[in-house]
Amino acid sequence: MKPRVGLLTNIPSPYQVELFDAIARRGRIDLRVWYCAPRDARRLWEEQRPSHPHEIGAGWRVKTAREHWYLDPRPARQLLRWRPDLAVLSVYTTPTVQLAMWQASLARVPWVFWGEAVGAGGDALLRRAGRALALLPARRWAAGFFAVGGKGVSNYRRVFGGGRPILNVPYFSDLTRFSLRPPRPPRDPTFLFVGSFIRRKGLDTLAGAFNEVVKMRPQARLVVAGDGDTRESFDRYLSTAAAARVQRLGFVPWARLPELYREGDFLVMPSRYDGWGLVIPEAMASGLPVIGSVEAGATLDLVRDDVTGWRVSAGDLAGVAQAMLRALAQTPEALDDMRRHCVVRARRYDASVGARVFERAVRVMLNPIR
Repeated sequence: MKPRVGLLTNIPSPYQVELFDAIARRGRIDLRVWYCAPRDARRLWEEQRPSHPHEIGAGWRVKTAREHWYLDPRPARQLLRWRPDLAVLSVYTTPTVQLAMWQASLARVPWVFWGEAVGAGGDALLRRAGRALALLPARRWAAGFFAVGGKGVSNYRRVFGGGRPILNVPYFSDLTRFSLRPPRPPRDPTFLFVGSFIRRKGLDTLAGAFNEVVKMRPQARLVVAGDGDTRESFDRYLSTAAAARVQRLGFVPWARLPELYREGDFLVMPSRYDGWGLVIPEAMASGLPVIGSVEAGATLDLVRDDVTGWRVSAGDLAGVAQAMLRALAQTPEALDDMRRHCVVRARRYDASVGARVFERAVRVMLNPIR
């Protein structure tokens, strides 16, 4: 019989829907997904229509500065009444997920926690205490962990210790919709930023670095796309000359992302922190070498210096500028090689591959349990 896997997470984000749909199409496991809410009011993503078996909660929530705490207890209860062979629980700070952790432990339903590196939310006393309490059921009763990327694996080993499986199950999405762009007439070299306009994304670093690049290479362009106000996080750090070379596209819907990546020659992701960073495999699947901060998990897993891009330190304005100038100095032949390497590397993070990775992780977890 196929193993029954019940998964609980916050919302049907587009990339998760693509992965879960791919798992359902393969039919190797009986996957059913419970979502706390149909969408996150802070996100501009359009509402998704999953084709995998799923249930969606009412979305009752308490707003906080960093996230939404979903309160509807029914998704957790429904999942456990289904009696899965394995429960996969994500977003540990959500009360609905906390309820599922405690109830699954009491009901002796094996469960794993799946998420990014934990403990990155600040070191204030109350925040540390709240985080320790929220992680208590995972520390004590989780049968294992699905960590997002190599960064997550290292973090979980440090936080949760050994003795239980810690498996690398990063984010995946349908990367087949992205492709290496065909040859086109010469144009001004273009850097691309895709993400929210918040301090964590390092936009002040990007602005300062681009100021330096424009001094040396006045023909360089920068295209920025994302949601939020650019004035405080980005615009005020730009020189007059650099500002004239910036194009702002605002939020770009999920369906138009392939078109967006065709606007750039290189992706720049100078984040101060990112648990993963899905824009990196998306850009690489489009043939864009990446200048990525080592504080982003996807940089560590996908970016190799002078092969698929360049790694930089978070907040290192001079280092980002140097990497951008290095990118502009590449010969056409070297750039063609880098683009091909990017496409090949990104294939590992397509949803079709992710379905097999997820299935294998489930088998690893269930074997010792059985």
